Amino acid sequence: MAAKIKTAEQIFSEVEKSNSSFAIKDRYRFVSPAGHIIWEANPGPQNDCLYSNAFEILTGGSRGGGKSDGLVAFMVKGDRNKPANDPLHHSYVNHKGYRGIVFRRNATDLEEFISRCADIYGQMGAVLKGKPCYFEWPTGARVYMNHLEDVSSAEKYKGPSYVRVGIEELTLIANKETYLRILGSCRSPFPEMKAQVMSTTNPDGPGQWVKDRFVEVFMANGKMVPWGKMMRDAGTGLTRVFIPSKLSDNPFLRDSPTYVGVLKSQEEHLRRAWLDGDWNALSGVIFTEFRPKGPRDHELPEANHVVPAYSVALQPYWNRWIGGDWGYRHYAAFYKFCQQPGGRLHCYDEFCRKEMGAFELGIELAKWCIPDLDGLPEHQMELYLGPDAFVKNEIRSTAEQIQGGINMVLGPGACFLMAYSEDERSAAQSGDHEAAQGALQARYSESAPKAAIVISRASNDRIGGVQYIRELLRWKRLLYDAAPDLDYARQLVEEKGHVAYQRYLDLFKDRPKDEVLPKLLISGPTKFGAANGCPQLIKCLQSLVHDTRPGKNPEDVMKVEGDDPYDGFRYGCMAHRDMGVRVPKAFWVAERMEQARSRYTDPAILGQIAAMQNAKYDQRFASPGPITFPRRGAMRHWSVQ
Repeated sequence: MAAKIKTAEQIFSEVEKSNSSFAIKDRYRFVSPAGHIIWEANPGPQNDCLYSNAFEILTGGSRGGGKSDGLVAFMVKGDRNKPANDPLHHSYVNHKGYRGIVFRRNATDLEEFISRCADIYGQMGAVLKGKPCYFEWPTGARVYMNHLEDVSSAEKYKGPSYVRVGIEELTLIANKETYLRILGSCRSPFPEMKAQVMSTTNPDGPGQWVKDRFVEVFMANGKMVPWGKMMRDAGTGLTRVFIPSKLSDNPFLRDSPTYVGVLKSQEEHLRRAWLDGDWNALSGVIFTEFRPKGPRDHELPEANHVVPAYSVALQPYWNRWIGGDWGYRHYAAFYKFCQQPGGRLHCYDEFCRKEMGAFELGIELAKWCIPDLDGLPEHQMELYLGPDAFVKNEIRSTAEQIQGGINMVLGPGACFLMAYSEDERSAAQSGDHEAAQGALQARYSESAPKAAIVISRASNDRIGGVQYIRELLRWKRLLYDAAPDLDYARQLVEEKGHVAYQRYLDLFKDRPKDEVLPKLLISGPTKFGAANGCPQLIKCLQSLVHDTRPGKNPEDVMKVEGDDPYDGFRYGCMAHRDMGVRVPKAFWVAERMEQARSRYTDPAILGQIAAMQNAKYDQRFASPGPITFPRRGAMRHWSVQ
């Protein structure tokens, strides 16, 4: 086969001499021994990918750009930097040691791709063999086809070396770790052949880490790396490039009214992603209204959720709490929240660590909370942990170990755990729930007022969490100023009397005139470093997608690698949802006094207002029982751990 390809190129070189527009340096081609073109690249992105020297190449954007055909050619292309008389100038399949492999998430998804490979590779002398299948050339060169569904499926490729790796629809690979594992298999044992990886994609699917790695990469000056420009990873020294492609780059499909019509008929976000290659219209993304970089074209100013870290002056009387998800191999992700006047939620700081034991985590969390505790008048915060942290193991639950670490830093009794003790659990399990409840309440009333941090079980309502976070992210107005129609009002007086007239006017009397939008702000990182703000959360919220797998709830978030910040954030948001009955008195009164000071300056009047607001709080929120703790109103009903 090597001689045939060389003969074909020699024949084709004669064509080049008489027709300069056919120069190989302009368009990548494979030519048969008879001199006819087997395949040639479209000018633009498809051709650019085949000439790129980057180690990692990503191409794609809209559908129909010709990226799959480009990958077919990539797997067998040569090295045009070599002399024309070198067999490897024409194709790597001229080398007996060449091995390449193409992946897709599922093996069944490769059927169409394999069929296209057979059309081209068959004319180059290859034969399709085996299961999983591979193409083999007379030289002994091979290109394999297989699936890459998860990290475990990548493990079996750690040993073999593949000079070229191709991945179809990279964003269908949910975990970046899977991709990084397979990069380790892309290496050339032969110095005459250069190792490379090429992936294709559309801006959809669960693997939205692809956007951060290739599409939106920022330089030290804060500007984004231009598309098509090769970049070098500072840590590894490896190079990568994103080469966008659109339907307009494919002359075989761009003028097809049927294909274009199908893309135009999709929902707006799919149309923008598939037709325009818009990475900000990711299909499947669950929080479509999240705007980490401010309003897009023609959007309201309220379409902005990320503010510079600590740009909002946090008032000491604002209610504050923490939501967190514990992990060891995965991130332990914790977030600080505060509630601003008007009900706006502000997530202002994050703590993300890996491979940290629960006791050590408690120590670090205590240190992290000291600045807040010192500045709060009550010197107390509530920490909402995921329910799995309360599961008893042979020694102690994760929550108890975290409690121990906090007490180590803040002192004995500084952390109170809202969970049954062994005696209380035994009473509950024996059926004496009343005794267990009473014992817990007694311990709660005695210990909680002394505690700096109170650990509570967070709500694990996943679907409710998605819905509530969507409401917090909403920036589109639903309430508008409205005034009664006076002509209609006069008609009501004449037809139905003054009672009907007054009822109509009352509809507008207490109508909200405006909304606080958005209801959620997140502190972003600053130039002083990622320790400020919530960079991991901001990245995570952009990548979450609907769980469309068989048997799963499509209204839920798909569990993928790197979603730990979302769980910690969700626990804090769900606490905010129920915060109305647990607003601390200091916050509730101070918020109303701030409004009063804008109207009155007389200390006597302000004192009367403060006394009245304190009385109103006691009347509205006071517990019926003996338990008094600033962060809670009516007692919960406790369940057995």
